[in-house]
Amino acid sequence: MFFKKLLLAYPRLASPPTLSDAAISSGWRGRQPRITLMSKVGVLINLLYKVGVPANLIVCFVAFLNIASAQPYVPAKGKVFNDSVVSRVDIIIDPDSLNEILTNVFSNHEFPATFIFNDGVNIDTVYNIGFRLRGNTSRTAGKKSFKVSFNTFVHGQKFSGIEKMNLNGEHNDPSIVRSKLFWETGERMRLPFNRSNHVELYINGNYYGLYINVEHEDENFLKARYLNNWGNYYKCLYPADLAYLGTNPDNYKITSGGRRVYNLKINDVADDYTDLKNFITKLTFGSGNVYQNDLEEVFNVNSFLRIYAFDILTGNWDNYAGNMNNYYLYHNPETDKIDYIPYDVDNTYGIDFLGHDWGTRDIYNWQTTGNRQLITQLFSYQDYRDRFSFFMNKMIQGAASSSQMNPLIDSIQTLIDPYVVNDTYHTLDYGYTYNDFIDSYTQALGGHAPYGLKPYITTRNANSISQLVLNNVAPIFSETRHIPYTPYAGDSVYIKSWVEDENVVSNVYLKYKIGSAGILNSTLMYDDAQHYDDKSGDEIFGAGIAGQSYGDTIFYYLENTDGAGNTGREPRLGFKEIIIGQQPQLFINELMASNSTSVADNFGEYDDWFEIYNAGANTDMHHIFITDDFTNPGKWNVGDTVMNTNGFMLLWADEQQEQGRHHTNFKLSASGEQIAITEYNGIAYRFIDSLTFGQQVTDVSIGCYPDGTKPIINLSPVTPGYSNVVNGINDVKTNLLLTVYPNPANSFLMINNSLIADNNSFEITICNVLGGKVFSLKNQNRVDVSNLTVGVYVIELSINHQLFHSIFVKQ
Repeated sequence: MFFKKLLLAYPRLASPPTLSDAAISSGWRGRQPRITLMSKVGVLINLLYKVGVPANLIVCFVAFLNIASAQPYVPAKGKVFNDSVVSRVDIIIDPDSLNEILTNVFSNHEFPATFIFNDGVNIDTVYNIGFRLRGNTSRTAGKKSFKVSFNTFVHGQKFSGIEKMNLNGEHNDPSIVRSKLFWETGERMRLPFNRSNHVELYINGNYYGLYINVEHEDENFLKARYLNNWGNYYKCLYPADLAYLGTNPDNYKITSGGRRVYNLKINDVADDYTDLKNFITKLTFGSGNVYQNDLEEVFNVNSFLRIYAFDILTGNWDNYAGNMNNYYLYHNPETDKIDYIPYDVDNTYGIDFLGHDWGTRDIYNWQTTGNRQLITQLFSYQDYRDRFSFFMNKMIQGAASSSQMNPLIDSIQTLIDPYVVNDTYHTLDYGYTYNDFIDSYTQALGGHAPYGLKPYITTRNANSISQLVLNNVAPIFSETRHIPYTPYAGDSVYIKSWVEDENVVSNVYLKYKIGSAGILNSTLMYDDAQHYDDKSGDEIFGAGIAGQSYGDTIFYYLENTDGAGNTGREPRLGFKEIIIGQQPQLFINELMASNSTSVADNFGEYDDWFEIYNAGANTDMHHIFITDDFTNPGKWNVGDTVMNTNGFMLLWADEQQEQGRHHTNFKLSASGEQIAITEYNGIAYRFIDSLTFGQQVTDVSIGCYPDGTKPIINLSPVTPGYSNVVNGINDVKTNLLLTVYPNPANSFLMINNSLIADNNSFEITICNVLGGKVFSLKNQNRVDVSNLTVGVYVIELSINHQLFHSIFVKQ
């Protein structure tokens, strides 16, 4: 009967309703589906409500859906990167702005424009986008490359989930396919590579030629690959050689050409390079098994060896190994390891500007100049060298083989051929004709194109096979992780890992114990899609450990012995640890959705704000998110900070993240909406607390009284960043209470404390609501506040080794 009602309700689907606060904040501990399914799950939740399914059963059903899902390493193509068609991109821009862009080629100034996307099925228009040139050497080329920024002039604006679009002219490549081929083949090998496709570009109705649309490497890129995006993310450009520069993290903020060599793109406000320093330190010092174990704790060695092997097969020399250039380092918070990610790969598959034959070069001595210690250190260990050889051989026999590459190349060439005929810009830099385009797939054109595309692949693969030294490798464990990675009491914990060997892998074991003195248990891991192991038969194995108690520590390692008697182990030494934690007790404690004159932020702006209260243990916040859209539970990440017990955090809902880490990417609606705190656990989002509110009154806050307690009431006074429990008129109950008057104050403020009369040594400090010191004075109980801007302030009296606090309002 239930499914009959489900089918009857299906045609009537609408936008999903809001779950009740009670269902979310007190009852919702089930796992949400992974974020790529959230929009569909929102519709499903709505459907279940329509047929009368209770909220607690919906929670269970949604949790069941999540158990069947798995983390993809490569996301679906989607509309923007659909490579089965050549979509049309139109840019409509003021002619004077376009002339400025094409004249001042080294400027990154973005001009407003209109963007139109036509994939042959739908036509989408996005207004007020930013448009500029992109690239380095291509800026002076006849066929230039462009960047489209959807969020430059409209905060938070996206097109089909992306904020920026890279339109690359590929002026070096006569076949206009090499970078697409690189990204596409890498995706088939499960490498964390960019999505890409071909598009035809028109500017103000004029055809600018065939372009490759390459996914922008930003927080959206990371979230699509790792389902997290709040770790440090470094863009590494020449001369990024990963050389050791000392123990001070700031030493790694070196510059070249007016920009940082290791340019932090996420968490740049904190600007903390400690993780980069730690990685390079581990890379530089140590020896033997301990060195390898320590390096593997902070760096994804296997992923780098795979990418390096693929770089060599594709002749990608404009990278770390060749030019100390064009790569990202991402500190993945799920694994606590740094991942290496390449970008800008048009100089591949035989293209050469350095005078080297990339088709025949020795695969074990491939870098050309200088010391690349990441390579020299890894290759000094035989098992790393053997893994590199194993990965390369696997690629040559699989996705990088001519038998798989040639059909892919033919299909792309057939698709793009009609769009090259009239691409006059393609002829501007090297005189390439349409016939050159056709010939380039099978013939050398001379100059920087000494290979035809297919002959390069044949030559490189044949030479690599002749150079390969293949020794039996011990089973290789990669991408090991536990799910959830913030387990609580009662949660089952699943371990999964990608396990490879020369032969079919079997009998992979998870060895674990509870507590350091516990009994060592052994359980088989499975590749059957039933143990959080992704797809059946994909070399990813999983196994579960039953729920434990709060405070327990799970110690584990993975082990497999192959048919040749070689044993692989993860980690190399000792155990990995999983600590069973306590569910965060975080609350939306106070908010103001219509702030006119009440509280100013650190830029003097009267924006929406809300406050989080921590009623539980000290909480690491880098897994904590805030959202005003329950179908997008990971909308804004709080960041890498810790909230102490009984602590308060003031956040500005202003869509101005550039103003600091306490500013969110959404606003509150004065007409009423919903807001929730969620936690990401590795594959899913748990709802911790939520608050639904209606029409709001300007400069009136609502919140919990006492702190963290529902129902929500109007609060007086306004206490952003502090307890809602007050004594008297406007005194906030903190450590020790201080009475001040008049409150609100206009010109001056008087301090009323009996200790002042008996003591000639005390200090008064005035702070803003973010804790920033405004000014201080000594031995005066009359405080001049006439020069303060209107808003809420904290006053602190320090006397006889005691601290007294209060909040006052400056009118």
